[in-house]
Amino acid sequence: MVRGDQAHGCQSFAPGEAGWMSRMTLPTCGVFAKFTWSLPVFRSTPLAAVLRTNGVADSTSPGTEKWTRNRLTGGLCLATVTEDVSMGGVRLRLPAPLEAGTRLGLTIDVAGNGEEAVGEVMHSRTDEFSAFAGVAFTMIDPQTRARLTRLIAAEERRRLPNVRVMYPATCLVGGEGEAWECSTQECTPAFIRILIRRPIAPTKDVSVTIEKTGSRTRLDGHVVTCQPVRDLWSVGIQLDATDALIAASWTDLLTHERAAR
Repeated sequence: MVRGDQAHGCQSFAPGEAGWMSRMTLPTCGVFAKFTWSLPVFRSTPLAAVLRTNGVADSTSPGTEKWTRNRLTGGLCLATVTEDVSMGGVRLRLPAPLEAGTRLGLTIDVAGNGEEAVGEVMHSRTDEFSAFAGVAFTMIDPQTRARLTRLIAAEERRRLPNVRVMYPATCLVGGEGEAWECSTQECTPAFIRILIRRPIAPTKDVSVTIEKTGSRTRLDGHVVTCQPVRDLWSVGIQLDATDALIAASWTDLLTHERAAR
């Protein structure tokens, strides 16, 4: 299914479970020339979000049993967090899956501002932790979309340089005493992805200590995504603001690693 957003041809393609895609198609003489955005989706992006059902009629939708009822509107609401963000929609954590076609009001925290949109659930299912849903924007203000675009661009810049390298590491999950051996898959100044033998639920606080040429770097953050990869788990971790010297040292290490390739 394709949704036409604007008269000049911009269309947001419905999301699949693997991610999102937004494209602009410009008709010329009966054929379509296409331009693919360079920033179609920013994966593993945790933004605070509030979902709302549209009044009493929609508040009985399957999967909303654990949502909180708004006494004024009669609808239900859920405070949650995004996993992936694009100009066409978001992927969100849920306590239980929602039916495809469910319409939702969304408030998304974009740079400290609550941005409003209306969306429709395109797919939703359970996973090892709870559930998730891919929600396509069906109504969003152009200025809101522009702010979201700027956020995606800024976050991508924060994740440069991006180095896919396997450093040996250990991971300590908040509230647990045992450190697990792991290795890095993807390293950036603001985000890392590790391979580990156990699942770690999204939003969990973690500390990852990375070893490189006799030195150790400890990076603190929280889990955004966790996906099975054969008999291992690929865990995406958004890094928290840390000591300036540690952050500078980590960025320098990645810069040199990239330059050496």
